[in-house]
Amino acid sequence: RVCNYLVYKVSALGDRPKSMRIKLDKETLSERFAVTQRSINRILKDLKEDKIIDINGSYINILDFERLLEAEEVSKTE
Repeated sequence: RVCNYLVYKVSALGDRPKSMRIKLDKETLSERFAVTQRSINRILKDLKEDKIIDINGSYINILDFERLLEAEEVSKTE
């Protein structure tokens, strides 16, 4: 669901710019998905380790949108 949310936010920007930066509130995400912030942090950490995103304070930079789409598809089958 987190990948889906990030894809949605990027898609809302219209044309995909070369650099995609999304403001993220982990507390809001955890409430929205009814999961702990720890779960959100673990997912974001995995995406960061896979070099799909980078986290800078309260912002997420999408480094590889195509791989984010792939991660979203994989998460749907799990």
